[in-house]
Amino acid sequence: MTLSHDGYVELTVAHVTKRDSGLYTCVATNEVGRAESVAKVEVDLSQEAIAPPEELEEDKGITEVPRDLPYSKEPKFLKKPRSTDAFEGDDVVILCEVIGDPKP
Repeated sequence: MTLSHDGYVELTVAHVTKRDSGLYTCVATNEVGRAESVAKVEVDLSQEAIAPPEELEEDKGITEVPRDLPYSKEPKFLKKPRSTDAFEGDDVVILCEVIGDPKP
């Protein structure tokens, strides 16, 4: 996992296997609040084309912040992690961007 100074968080799972399938939760906290978002990863053992994943309804009521409002005290997601499908052996990158003051 890497965290940049400007609020980007990236989780890379290298050479995924079926055991890496599941829900991944990105949690951002600071002194004034907490926000979380969930992404689903499905690993397919075959090499056949797979349909894009559906968006999860389990989003804890957190909404994306419009780009024209780049300030928030409590943590807010500018870019939420996206659900993804992968084939066994692929690398999967889950990316999100959060803002808050103080920084989450």
